[in-house]
Amino acid sequence: MFADAFVYPLRGSGRILLIIGAVLSALLGVAAGFSFVGGPAQVLVGAYFVAYYFDIIVTTVSGRDDPPDFPEITDLYGDILAPLIRSLGALILAFLPYAVLTLMYRNEGVAPGPARWACLCFAAFYFPMAILNVAVSDEMAGALPHRVLPDIVRSMPKYLLLVLLLLVVLIVPELAGVGRLRIPVVGGFVSAGISLYFAMVQARMAGMFYRQSLEESEDTAGTPPGGDMPGDVPPDITA
Repeated sequence: MFADAFVYPLRGSGRILLIIGAVLSALLGVAAGFSFVGGPAQVLVGAYFVAYYFDIIVTTVSGRDDPPDFPEITDLYGDILAPLIRSLGALILAFLPYAVLTLMYRNEGVAPGPARWACLCFAAFYFPMAILNVAVSDEMAGALPHRVLPDIVRSMPKYLLLVLLLLVVLIVPELAGVGRLRIPVVGGFVSAGISLYFAMVQARMAGMFYRQSLEESEDTAGTPPGGDMPGDVPPDITA
């Protein structure tokens, strides 16, 4: 199921989109050197790529097997900023136990190691399902614990494989120093292209996980988990 994700960014117009995205990211790196435009530019471009990440998940769930075009902007908040806000909300909920633990031990300096690792493991398990629920449901409520935790339990052990693969895809480029390439002239461009490629792989994996969950639910229960697709359907994700 997940092997498809690694060739997905190269299908159809995906290669062109990778080049365009890499150029845009490289230009953003240059703009970051100018304080008066760097900050806002980074937020807007980051929000744009989050919206594209969500588009990949949703189009994969709906059955599309090649990358969608970059999002059109007809409403700055609804099309670009809202996905960013929802993703940040999912991130905050995932790391909330870690933040609470840090506050509890602020006077002692550092929280106990096992407790910190437990909170980080919780975040690693919580965030993928939260961001997947948010993308498919198109609402912040999809990241709330009463939606996410039951979905995680029902999706085990397949969800464990998804989490491990997402962590590998996230960590390997960092270990390989992708973000620190020092190739003259094209270094920033190559780094941005590789980073975008792995982000597309992650989104494809998440969408394939949801799509297979829908198919299995239809085969066994007669109805998909929570309904059909975003906008018309609740976001519950079950295996």
